Amino acid sequence: MRFLLPLAALVAVFLIEFLIHHFPELPSRVSYLPDAIVGAVAALVIARLVVTRRIGAIPPRYLLVFFGFMYVVISGTLLNQVSPDVTVAGIRSYFKYVPLFLIPFAYTYSQRDLNVLLWVIVLLALIQIPVAIHQRFVEYSWLMTGDVVTGTFAVGASGTLSILLVCCALVVASYALSGRLSNVWAAFLSVLLLLPTAINETKITPILLTIGAVGVLFAKRHALAMRHVVAAGIAILLLAGAFGVLYDIIYGKTEGVSYAKAMSSEQAYGYYRAETRTVRPNAEARVLAARAKQLALGSKAVARFDSLLLPFESFFPKYAVHLLVGLGVGNATSTFGSRANYLYIKEELGGTATTLTQLIWECGVLGAIFYLAFFAMVTKDALVLSRREPWSSFAAGWVGVCLVLFVTLFYQSIFVTPVLPMLFSFFSGLVISKRASSFNDALLAEKTSRARSLNATMNRT
Repeated sequence: MRFLLPLAALVAVFLIEFLIHHFPELPSRVSYLPDAIVGAVAALVIARLVVTRRIGAIPPRYLLVFFGFMYVVISGTLLNQVSPDVTVAGIRSYFKYVPLFLIPFAYTYSQRDLNVLLWVIVLLALIQIPVAIHQRFVEYSWLMTGDVVTGTFAVGASGTLSILLVCCALVVASYALSGRLSNVWAAFLSVLLLLPTAINETKITPILLTIGAVGVLFAKRHALAMRHVVAAGIAILLLAGAFGVLYDIIYGKTEGVSYAKAMSSEQAYGYYRAETRTVRPNAEARVLAARAKQLALGSKAVARFDSLLLPFESFFPKYAVHLLVGLGVGNATSTFGSRANYLYIKEELGGTATTLTQLIWECGVLGAIFYLAFFAMVTKDALVLSRREPWSSFAAGWVGVCLVLFVTLFYQSIFVTPVLPMLFSFFSGLVISKRASSFNDALLAEKTSRARSLNATMNRT
């Protein structure tokens, strides 16, 4: 079961959109297969945690953050009188991945088990390469945009594909730095994994790769010589350079802008400002939640970094309570049932295009703080575990993954495509469980040593 439960959910989320796209005759209910699998996982995992009494293995600080986030969600839902169907849709977005997080606490995983799981993920990631090439040069050859290159994921998930492959490359690099994977194989796999990121026009890829690599090197700083750091730096420069060259070959001539010029423009970072105009709030909204502003650029959505200001401009100071707990889960994004009261924030403003902005709108500043606290705690546990064998290689790679996904919180919404939060939830749970067990083992060893020392002293006496 320790393999079946996570792999069933992950394989389904990797392939379901691809099957629906290529086999449109499939019933629409097939799209809910990953949710059904996660529901079954939840029932089995919770039952096992209760029967085996392993619920206590979850560190209290994570339970505190979880229940704190739950309190914020309930408060926002009651304050804004969110309809039941919208609430259900919101809960599905924010809490669907909790069962995957709990699996490593319900079942024990060895280093060999982890290696099997990682190789399955790498194989699923490698499948994206021929699919991406086919999409770019065959299926959508007449469209000169990388947005259609999404691998086996849903339409519009080109960024998700790139982030996933960068994370896989970082874990591969960590294993190579530990000597558990040859440099030749690591270089070969990294180049293959990063190929779709160049042909799907995700400009931020070199930045994410650099930030993640710095995280891996920092986690392994005690075990690396200067030559390893220099070699890693050269490899990053070569990969970034190759990315830029390939981007210019595919898109430079058609768009008339080189990669270097595109990345040096303000629009690449989404912080440009322009004359603003007030958007009329939704007439059906129960609370006047917005003096929100939209850039006066026709139908163009608000830029990423500017969108972070929208909830503060809308709520403060008159609606400070709403700024703290948000508009309620799903109440700015859900199209299910009666639809969200503040759907215009998503559809007219593009105000929920990133994870952090969606969190602030729907769960408030407090909800965003709890979410960021979870990321920080996982990163810290991975950093501690990176110095303990036999988990050091994976944990160091996971430090890089955490940094990449932290940047992603400001770049796009990870709630749209479930593969990223699913993977992050399961493997973060694994890191946390191993960190906790290693800490408990260390305490037990210390107590045993003290007891032996005391017995020896008493015997001498």
